[in-house]
Amino acid sequence: MLASYQFFCEMPSKREDCKLLMSAGIPHFCSGWARSWGRDTFTSAELLLLNPALFKKHIVAYASVVRHGLIPNLLDHGEQPRFNCRDAVWWYLRAVYLYVNSTKDYKILSEEIELTFLDDSKLDH
Repeated sequence: MLASYQFFCEMPSKREDCKLLMSAGIPHFCSGWARSWGRDTFTSAELLLLNPALFKKHIVAYASVVRHGLIPNLLDHGEQPRFNCRDAVWWYLRAVYLYVNSTKDYKILSEEIELTFLDDSKLDH
């Protein structure tokens, strides 16, 4: 369990809810723009269950950058996410289920989430 905490740290981000996220792997995917990967994060949901408060932060952070119903494969601090993974949303939904089932925090299902991308104009193509 103690080793799991090396995968979490605060990273610079313009978005407050995207600062503390799990890294995809050490050493190559633990800093900078390549740090947070949606699919990798949510396939590791059982690791996040060790810290329910942190798990909730991940759920909310990724919900805030949903675009056209997709969870980004690469978050990039919430600034330039890449939506190049079709199954990340299914892993995300599984993670939400695991979180709610484990914590009984049903309020998260009705929380208001501030969306980053209301249209495509904020993304570089």
